[in-house]
Amino acid sequence: MKDRKVQTQRQGRWVRAWVRTLLAVILFTGTAGCGSAETLVVEEAETAAGPETAAAEETGLPDTSEDDAGKRICVFVCGAVREPGVYELPEGSRVRDALAAAGGFREDADREYVNLAGPVADGDQIRLPTEEEAAAAGNLTGAADQAGIVNINTADAGELMTLPGIGETRAEEIIRYRTRQGGFASPEEIMNVSGIGEASYEKIRDRITAR
Repeated sequence: MKDRKVQTQRQGRWVRAWVRTLLAVILFTGTAGCGSAETLVVEEAETAAGPETAAAEETGLPDTSEDDAGKRICVFVCGAVREPGVYELPEGSRVRDALAAAGGFREDADREYVNLAGPVADGDQIRLPTEEEAAAAGNLTGAADQAGIVNINTADAGELMTLPGIGETRAEEIIRYRTRQGGFASPEEIMNVSGIGEASYEKIRDRITAR
């Protein structure tokens, strides 16, 4: 009887030890599983963020991947074009790009009046004249007549620079303005050009025409 009691006690101690061992294994396995799950969540988050975001976080620099598209400008194209209107173009565009955006020349357009290679800037108005309008503005005449009068609608930079107070920079501004506007409607309109005020106009008024 005593031997059976001793044997029962030994079996009880063995069972308790086995249960403690099993619980320890279960707890250890559960902890390791949670760690793996956390690692997986982190890895998935980094993958979703993408390499650009990860690189930005590592270097501390902002992500500029969305700024690569370049700046845009708005111009108003009118006159003898198929679809006049306001168009958005890439910065650095030329008159020809604005013309293409507006559907190209109309059939009655003067295709040589405006310099298609000229640059355009944000807010510019680009007017393409008809053949009749170009002829009325003096497109078919020389830049200067026999009396030495300079036609500001057709003169090149060299001819414009013969006028008092008009240097290379101001001559380029005059040409740029008439390209955008489709020509000068009158000699007085030259005062709309940057850098040419009333005082400058008084010096050249008797030597210019807008035909």
